[in-house]
Amino acid sequence: MFRWLLYIVAAAALVAAAVWLADNAGTVTLHWRGLRIDTSVAALIAAGAALLVAAGILHRLWLAVVRAPGDWRESWRRRRRERGYEALTRGMVAIAAGDADEARRQSRRAEGLLDEPPLTLLLAAQAAQLSGDEQAAGRFFATMSERPETEFLGVRGLLGQAIKRGDRAGALELARRAWRLRPDSGWAAEVMFDLEAKEGRWRDARASLAEAARRGALDRGIARRREAALLVEIAREAMADGRHDEARDLAGEAHKLRPDLVAAAAEYARALLAGEKFRPAADAAQTIIPAPARRRAFSLMAPARRAGAAIEKTYALAPHAGFADLYAHARRSPDALAAAREIRQLTEGQPTHPESLFALARAYAAAKLWGEARRAIDQFGHRPPARACRLMAEIEESEHGDMNASRRWLMRANVAEPDPAWMCDSCGAAADDWRAACAKCGAFDTLEWRAPARVAALAAPEASTAPRLAAADSAGESGSASVPSS
Repeated sequence: MFRWLLYIVAAAALVAAAVWLADNAGTVTLHWRGLRIDTSVAALIAAGAALLVAAGILHRLWLAVVRAPGDWRESWRRRRRERGYEALTRGMVAIAAGDADEARRQSRRAEGLLDEPPLTLLLAAQAAQLSGDEQAAGRFFATMSERPETEFLGVRGLLGQAIKRGDRAGALELARRAWRLRPDSGWAAEVMFDLEAKEGRWRDARASLAEAARRGALDRGIARRREAALLVEIAREAMADGRHDEARDLAGEAHKLRPDLVAAAAEYARALLAGEKFRPAADAAQTIIPAPARRRAFSLMAPARRAGAAIEKTYALAPHAGFADLYAHARRSPDALAAAREIRQLTEGQPTHPESLFALARAYAAAKLWGEARRAIDQFGHRPPARACRLMAEIEESEHGDMNASRRWLMRANVAEPDPAWMCDSCGAAADDWRAACAKCGAFDTLEWRAPARVAALAAPEASTAPRLAAADSAGESGSASVPSS
C-alpha cells in the first residue's frame, strides 16, 4: 500500500512538472564549434534524461561482461555443492538402509564434491563400519578427533569401537575425554558411569555421578538411586578391610537414600553389629549392675537397636527372608525359641507375604515347633514353592523320621515354583547375592528379588504331576518309593 502511494505521488509530481514546463516554455540556444542549436527547455531536459538512461544501460552491460567469469565460477561451485549434498544425503539414506556398497560410493562422491571434511569424514566412517572395515572407520574417527569442530564425534566413534571390542580401559579413557569436551552431555555421563561401574571403580563412579547430577545431565531421582547402590558396594569394601565405622556410615547413608533397598539395610545392620564391643549375658537383667555401668551398657546396645530398626523399616517396604537371622541376632535372641518370637514380631506387618511365611516356617522348624511350622507352610496353598517343599521334607524327617513323606516332598520340590533369587532385569541372569552391577552383563542396579521364569515343561498343569505324586504315595506306602531324576 505504501509503495502504491509513493508511485502515485511520483506520477503526480511528473505530471505537475510537465504541465509547468508546458506553461513556461522557454528557449535554449546552444553554440558549439560553429553550430547553433535552438530548442526548448523541455526538449533539453528530455534529451538529458535519455542520455542518462543510455549511460545506465551501457554501465550495466559493462558490469555484466566484467563479472561474467566470477559469476560462472560461483554458479559452478553452487551446482557442485548441491551435487555434493545430494550425494551426502543419499549416503546417509544408504547407511540407514544397510546398503554398504551404495554408502561407500556416495561417500567417495561427496568427498570429491564437497570441501567440508567434518561431514564427509563422518559419512566415510559410518560407511566403513557398515561394510565391516573397522580399521578404516577407526582411521576416519581418529582424523575427526584431531579437528576441533569434529573432535567430539571422532571420540564418540572411537569409544563405540573400544566398547565393541571389549577394551574397557581404553573406552573409559575415551569416555572421560568425551565428558571433558561436553560436560553437559547426558550420553557421555551415562557411558562413563556405566564403564566405571563395570570395572568396579565405585568411588570414581560416585564422583562422576555427583558431577553429572550437579550439571543437570542426569535426573536427580535416578542419581539418588544409583548413589545408594554405589554406597552399598563401597561399604562392603570397607567392611572387608575391617573399617567398620566407615562401612557403617556409608551403609547408613545408603539406607537413608533408599529405605527399600534390602542390601543397604543388611549392610548397615552388619556394620552396626560388627562394631559392637559389648554383649550382655542372657541373664544380665537379673544381675545387679551399678548405674554408670547400666548407662554404658545402654549406650553400647544402641547399635543393635539401630540395626533392628533399620531391618524393620526395610522389611515393611521389601520383605526378605534373609533378614530373619540378622534380625534375631540384632535382637539378642538367646535361643531358637526366642529367635522365632523375634521373627514373628518382624513379620507382623507382612504376615501373609511369601517371604514372611518362609521365614516363620524356618524359624519354627529350628525351634522344633513343628505344628507352627506346618501351619506357616500350609498358608502357601496347594502349590507351595520349592523351598517350602524342601523345608517340609526336613520337618517330616526331623519330627517323625518319615523318610517316605520326606521323599514325596522332595519330589514336589522338583516341579514346584522355583526359589526366588536376585534376577537381572537386563539379561535374566540369577545371582545368590545382590550386587550393584550384574556379574554377567554388567548392567547397573538391575537385580530384583523374584522367582526366575519357569521352563514350560515344568509349568504344566498339576494334572500332569498328580499321577506321579499319587504313584509315589502308593509306592511310599509299600516302602519302595524312589526319588525321580530331575
